[in-house]
Amino acid sequence: MASSIKQSPYNLERQYSEDFSLESFPSSPSISEIVLRIIAKTRMNNGHCYLGLNEETGKIYRPITTTQPGTCCWHSSRSFSLQKSYRFRVTFHPDHPIGYSFTPLPHRFEDMVVESFVSEEDTGQFDPRCLSNEAKRDVDEIFYGIEEKRYLKENTDSRSTGILKCSSENVSIYDNNWQKRKCSIKMDSGSYEFPVTGIDMEKIPDESKDLIVVLGLARPYDKDGEYDPARCYILVVGLFIL
Repeated sequence: MASSIKQSPYNLERQYSEDFSLESFPSSPSISEIVLRIIAKTRMNNGHCYLGLNEETGKIYRPITTTQPGTCCWHSSRSFSLQKSYRFRVTFHPDHPIGYSFTPLPHRFEDMVVESFVSEEDTGQFDPRCLSNEAKRDVDEIFYGIEEKRYLKENTDSRSTGILKCSSENVSIYDNNWQKRKCSIKMDSGSYEFPVTGIDMEKIPDESKDLIVVLGLARPYDKDGEYDPARCYILVVGLFIL
């Protein structure tokens, strides 16, 4: 049975058009460049997908160079290092005050279109404790409209990524019968099991420690038309020990 849907705070009346072109979205001078610290790296198609933290604002974004389905990942030849910082030239910022958006919910809140040119920035060593400021204590505080404790329907009015802070005693990572990595998380709202797709994640310690778990949503999956609307599955894409 599907879980009850909370009222989302992200009520933006925007329309999505598959016919949009990047040239139709001029960059704002105030957000023409941004430095993001890479906090999650996952494999996607023939490349990688990244989440980056703006350490000035605490916001997380997903830098992409195209919005075409299946091609929004970075080619493996342009690999970024986890915990390193990079300067991106912004083509379109998801916080730009316009009347419509370039990708559908739920990813539109974090999808940031950037140019392919990227430069590495020397911003010092990363301290994962900075993620605690935006962390939530339960999965249902991050995502709205979770179905079967596993996914969100495409176009759900919710964020597509978030930070979970919890005890290592409530988290375990294992390989299932199909040799797929899974993460079990026990919360007050119930038990969850999510696929693990993060690369170079820290290992869960044997002793009790506080953890930062980075969660993200996969792109919509319709299983050859079986799922209507398509499903965006919740993934574990990063993990840090505090």
